[in-house]
Amino acid sequence: MTFTATIVGGAPLVANGPQAAQSATFKVDNLVMGTANFIVSGADLIAELEDVAMLETSLGEGTMVPGIKTVTAEINNVDGNYNVNPNPVTTELTISQEDANIQYNGMQLIAADNQGNATVNLIAVIQDIVDGYPGDIRNAKVRIKIYNADSNLYPLLHDSNEITVTDLLNPNDETIGIVSWQQTLFIGNDDSRSFGVEIVVSNYYTRKIEKEADGYIIQTPRRLYHRWWIYHP
Repeated sequence: MTFTATIVGGAPLVANGPQAAQSATFKVDNLVMGTANFIVSGADLIAELEDVAMLETSLGEGTMVPGIKTVTAEINNVDGNYNVNPNPVTTELTISQEDANIQYNGMQLIAADNQGNATVNLIAVIQDIVDGYPGDIRNAKVRIKIYNADSNLYPLLHDSNEITVTDLLNPNDETIGIVSWQQTLFIGNDDSRSFGVEIVVSNYYTRKIEKEADGYIIQTPRRLYHRWWIYHP
C-alpha cells in the first residue's frame, strides 16, 4: 500500500527559501503506518510512503478488519509563511476480505452404530491465497454446516457457528490453518443416509464451499462391509 500527501503550491517560492512543511505522518484509524518526507515536484510538495504492509500490531487487533477505514495525513513542521489547511487531512479507505482456499480433510464414510448414530469429525484446512502478500490465517473464521443430502431441499441439520482458526498446520507458517468440529449424525432405521457439508470462511478472509459440491458428501451406512479374497495357488 502506498500513501501520498500533496501540498499544492507548497514548494519554495525562491531558491533556498522555506517550503510549506517537512513531512507527513499517515495513519489508518489510530494505527500509525509511518512518516514520509516531502519532496519538491514543480510548485508542489509530495510525500509518499511506499510499499506499506497493512499489518496490525497484534493478532486480531482489529484495525485491518475489512470495512471502511479513515486514513489521516498529519502534516509536520509547517512553516509559518504558509497556510496548510486542513491539517490533518482525512480520506476513506475500503479494506476488502482476502481470498482463501478450503480443503475438506474430514471423514466421508463412517458406519452408524446399532442405534443409528455416527459420530463424525469434520476437518477443514484453510489457506491464504498465494498472491505475494501473505496474511495471518488465524484472522479467519470458519463455519461448518451439515445438510440432509437425501432431500432435494437440502434442509439444514447441524451448524457449528463460527470457529476462529487458532491452530496452524505448520507452526512456522501463518498462512495455513486447520479447524475441526465433531458432530453426531443420525440415520434412524434407514440402511444409510447422505449428508452434505458446507464450509464458509469469513472475518478477514472469504470463501465458500457449497453443500452440493462433489467430494463434500458424507455417507453413513449402518455397517461397513469388507470383502476378503483368498487365493489358492
